[in-house]
Amino acid sequence: MTLDWLLIAIVTALAGTLNLLVAFQELEKTREELLFLEPLKSPGFWLWVMVQMSFPALAFLLWVTDFFTAIPVVDVMLFVKAVGAGFGFAAFLNARTEVGFISLNLKSIYTRLLELGYKSIIAQEVLRTNRFLRELEEELYQDNIDLIQGLKNLRGYFSIYASALPTQIEEREEYQKYVEVIDQVLEKPKSEQVEVVKSLFKQVKQRHLLDALQQFKRHSEFDRFDQFLEDNLPKRLRGAIANPKKLPPKR
Repeated sequence: MTLDWLLIAIVTALAGTLNLLVAFQELEKTREELLFLEPLKSPGFWLWVMVQMSFPALAFLLWVTDFFTAIPVVDVMLFVKAVGAGFGFAAFLNARTEVGFISLNLKSIYTRLLELGYKSIIAQEVLRTNRFLRELEEELYQDNIDLIQGLKNLRGYFSIYASALPTQIEEREEYQKYVEVIDQVLEKPKSEQVEVVKSLFKQVKQRHLLDALQQFKRHSEFDRFDQFLEDNLPKRLRGAIANPKKLPPKR
């Protein structure tokens, strides 16, 4: 009996883990809007993980045990059901689950808890991203910045992704749109170019952010733009900024 329940617990955890993997794909989209998102440092992230794992696991357990009135047979079909519950949990949420005389709207409870965790994750990150983009805009108007060079580098960056995703049509088309936007803005006024740069940096992978930013510099020596990067990028993203010596503070 104890072994049966141990195996059932393992299969139940599988359902929760698979749903979490699906949910991570949605969270990854959030990274596109929040340049420096570090979810592991947010308490809300762990609430989000707990909800994403526990709800499908509980739903699966209630299903296969008929609300704890039966012990399911641990066989291949039980694993198949766990896979279905994990990957199909979103569809399951559209139904109400009757428990005795109590009607539980699982979708409502699940959604509210996720919103609580999600809001906690992004609360500070939204402010940090907005502040960085606002200060980046100021830097992009300086004489030591070459917008055309930087935009052409971004075009090459997105072109590679557009051609390197042969089976992911939607994502490939999205990157191709970024390339077209850059092509259209190269002959536009500087103000329009700056706005495009700000919007496109949200689509650059975090690990490529420093290199993409540094391509906007006219010179290789350490200057105020390097100082800006050193002061505003998280330590894990700074990498090697050339000749890192402090400049006098801006007046």
